[in-house]
Amino acid sequence: MPDTTTELTAGVSETRYHADTTSLSSTGARKVLACPARFKWERDNPPPPRAAFDMGHVAHTLILGEGSQIAVIEAPDWRSKAAQAERDEVRAAGAVPILAADYDAAMRMRDGVMGHLLAAQLFAEGRPELSGWWNDEQTGVTLRFRPDWLTEVDGRTVCVDLKTTVSADPDEFIRSIVKFGYHFQASWYVDGLIAHGYDDPRFVIVAVEKSAPHLVSVIELDDTAIAQGRRLNREAIDLYHDCTTTDTWPAYGDECHLMSLPEWALPDLEMSI
Repeated sequence: MPDTTTELTAGVSETRYHADTTSLSSTGARKVLACPARFKWERDNPPPPRAAFDMGHVAHTLILGEGSQIAVIEAPDWRSKAAQAERDEVRAAGAVPILAADYDAAMRMRDGVMGHLLAAQLFAEGRPELSGWWNDEQTGVTLRFRPDWLTEVDGRTVCVDLKTTVSADPDEFIRSIVKFGYHFQASWYVDGLIAHGYDDPRFVIVAVEKSAPHLVSVIELDDTAIAQGRRLNREAIDLYHDCTTTDTWPAYGDECHLMSLPEWALPDLEMSI
């Protein structure tokens, strides 16, 4: 188990951080709350790297200046055996393979972030990819987090989280916040920073679009959203503690589920009669 101290740690590799099965992360908390059985299975059987995440990893490295090792593959696509072999060799070495065209797109994403007035200011000075562990006071469960970027604005610590997305339009991105549980993450990281001695920290998202022209927005959740995330995190930590203590990881229950059609399905049903 890593040390649970008030100091955030630099130099912890992403592989080592995610391989820790003795503590609970924000992502893990969301999975536990959704289905403990699936969380445990995925924890015990880590999936291989997913190509869908490669662009995000590359963009993080280019913007933060630290992260995954990148290998650019000079091929038009992955259809040739030679490109596939090179891709597999790179993955086996622990690096991220990316086609040259996709790498160029990630560079343009970086330029988009650095061309945004507020985003550029947030990333002008700071510390990337720190890791921290602390103990939950109520259960003793060890928790962990890994801020993308820590900086300071007007004397106040700001945790900046970089998100690559289909749409950075705030009115659209709120759907991503709800879908992926970014309000869980925001409160988790705020509480993690407080546990590490930071006073009244903020959590800010820099969202950059994957497609040209790679538009950018900066988003901060309000106090109500943070409070809701904190409440859900509390449920997840307590559930994780119960599952760990009893070694019982429920799925969807053993009873028969009596279901009604949702309202959105009823109009189609009426039209078919």
